Amino acid sequence: MPVSVNGTVISEEEVREEFERLKPHYDEHVRPHSDEASDQQLEEWSRENIIERILVRQAAESEEPIPAEEIDEAFASVKDQIGDTPEEEVRADIELNMKIERMINRVMDESTEVDEQLCIKWYEDNLDQFEMPAQVHVRHIVKHIDGLHSKEEAYSGIQAVKLRLDAGEDFEKLASEG
Repeated sequence: MPVSVNGTVISEEEVREEFERLKPHYDEHVRPHSDEASDQQLEEWSRENIIERILVRQAAESEEPIPAEEIDEAFASVKDQIGDTPEEEVRADIELNMKIERMINRVMDESTEVDEQLCIKWYEDNLDQFEMPAQVHVRHIVKHIDGLHSKEEAYSGIQAVKLRLDAGEDFEKLASEG
């Protein structure tokens, strides 16, 4: 279902493109560490990213215009790299990025200094938000008794592994050998 942000419609294709752009990072940094990681979550994050970019762009567009000289200077530093992109489009992107930077700088300048004691108190009052459940990764070494292996073979196999462990060999390596 398409979403509209102040009249700007976000297509499913845009969401899919953002999804594909984020997916490698998500798969590397989120999936291995979260039981709740899913393509549905990544799709939500993709949609939210697009919405946030639109809102930032819309806010920046209402900023005062950037002086032409500043845009000319920035354009001169990238004109050899623009390829077939029309100059007007590049200049518009430069001005938008300069407005966004100006807006961010203004917000940063207006921000107040953080009271360290207040941060510590908030942290201590909200410790449960910072706790991670204990995680245990278990490996074991098993020698099965079946139609192919007798009790004596299993026992001697376990003794051999024990000797190798006592000699300092890596448990993970021995466990993966079976």
